[in-house]
Order: sequence, then C-alpha cells, then structure tokens
Amino acid sequence: MGLPREIYLAACGRIAEAFVEDGFNYQPRQQRMVKCESDLTLAIHFQSSSRNFLVNKNDEPGVRKRLSSSFLPCGELQAYGNVTLITHAAGDSKTLALWRSKQPHLSGAKGRIAGGQIGNLQEKHKWIRYNLANPHTRVHRIELAIVLIRSVGLPYLYAFRDPAKMIDRLIGGQLQGFWESGALEYVVCFGSTDQARKLLESLLREFPEQREEYRDSLERYRKSGVTHVEESRRVPRIARAAIALGLD
Repeated sequence: MGLPREIYLAACGRIAEAFVEDGFNYQPRQQRMVKCESDLTLAIHFQSSSRNFLVNKNDEPGVRKRLSSSFLPCGELQAYGNVTLITHAAGDSKTLALWRSKQPHLSGAKGRIAGGQIGNLQEKHKWIRYNLANPHTRVHRIELAIVLIRSVGLPYLYAFRDPAKMIDRLIGGQLQGFWESGALEYVVCFGSTDQARKLLESLLREFPEQREEYRDSLERYRKSGVTHVEESRRVPRIARAAIALGLD
C-alpha cells in the first residue's frame, strides 16, 4: 500500500506528468508545477495533511467492509485511512513586483497577483480535497484532480495574460482569489487610477452597510498614517489601500 507520504508524492508526480505538454515543469521538493512566461509565473501547488494515516496493512478490509465505505460518511476513513491531496493555483507578475517595490507603502504580496484553492476559484466556491488512501479509487481521484486543474485552474491562471480583461472582470465583481487591496493595486499597476476608483466603488457598493466603517477607517488612516501592517478585516483593508494608492 505504501506510506501516506509516498502515496501523496506519487500522486503529485502523476498529476504533473499530465501537464508537461502544457509547458509546466514539476518541482518535487516544493510540490508544485510551474510555467514561466515573459512576465508571469503560473503555478499549481499541491498540499497534503499532517493527519494522514493508513489502516494497518494486517487489517486489510474485506469485501463487506469495502462496500460499507461507500455508504457510511466515515466508512472510508475507517476502512482505508486518509491521504489528503488539495490543489492550489497562483499567478505572479514581474511587472507587479517591480511596481510594488517603488511604492511608499510596500505590499507584502511582492509579485503575487492572486490565487487560492482551486475549488474556490470557481464562481461557486467549494473546498475540494481528495482522499487517496483507498487504492480502489485512487487513480480515479487523481484523474479528478487533473480535470479540476485543467478545467478551472489553468483558465484562471491564463486569464492573467490579459490585464485589460482582468481589470474589467475585477470591476465587474469577479474577485476570485484576490484580496481587495491586491485587486486595487493590480488595477493601478496595469490600468489607471480612474479604473481603480471604479473598483473601489464596486467594493463599497457590495456591502452598503459598511460605508460608515469605511469612512471611520479612512479618518483613522488620515490621522495616524498608513502602516506597513496589512489589515485582516475587509473594510479597514480597503480603506488602507485607498489611502495608500491615493484613491480617496
């Protein structure tokens, strides 16, 4: 059956093989596959779990136990264990990294455009993980991961090739994988201040009840100045970016 880490790493390698012809190079030590273009670095990252385990080989389940795993919520865990595989997609830009390095209030994002767990990069967010412990379903689940990367992950990454269209998408409310501050920085870098103001208004319009908190956050930043510490909450995060970028 193999150790959980061996199963997981073998699955990563198998998935990476499926994207060689797409120009992705596998980096096994980082458990990611990367495609470098003129300005962009497009990456698919693999993630597992520290809680992986396999059922003792001497306690291999029989046919009845195997069938029960198909119907009971925890049956598969009890029968085979857990070997988690989660896939992420992320894009980086040299242009964005250089632009950020010249701003008075540096972003810790460097060249990162956006990204995340691939299931959450769809219009309807969904956390998707695959359990590879069951040898009878392992190949199928690896194939599902490949399909997810090809149908969702790659189109998401390739969209970064056209900043103008990406800016239109952001202003239209499609922020999958973007923090609000990162989206505003992206629009200023690749577009214009006017377009960034449109995005800012779109962000504020989404939750009108947060306008007062936004104004309070703006006033706080105007008095105390913009720090280099990124905000964890949405509204102060937007206000910080608006002040730092001269949008409000």
